[in-house]
Amino acid sequence: MKKTEMDDKQTKLDCVDFLASLLEQAKQKEREAREHRLSIEERLIDVIGREVEGSRSQRSDKYRVRTVSTLKRKVDQERVHDLINLIGSDVFADVFRVKYEINKAEFIRLRDASPNKFMMVSNIITTTPTKTAVEVEKLH
Repeated sequence: MKKTEMDDKQTKLDCVDFLASLLEQAKQKEREAREHRLSIEERLIDVIGREVEGSRSQRSDKYRVRTVSTLKRKVDQERVHDLINLIGSDVFADVFRVKYEINKAEFIRLRDASPNKFMMVSNIITTTPTKTAVEVEKLH
């Protein structure tokens, strides 16, 4: 190799090392910033509180901060047919393959209208809380 080719190759390697180092540093700063943000969000949740499902807000002179909590619900696809036999069904077609999803509004209505059927339905649903979101709105 000629000296200039070797110099160019070394310059390229030095550049790669430098940029890779910068990228590592940037990623570390991102991790630290994310951890810091999550810590602040948790402190805001501690101050404002959270609902099991729903939102809660607090307004100050400068901000309106809202915590929003949701629950993730997943239907046990294997047990749906048993449920249909338990609570009845007008029509059920074996021809179609169906993935059942929860209609949240009807699910809540069923809880209020028929607690027994609600409990049967709840038995095939796995409910897990999701991360509570924190929304900050700057006021004038």
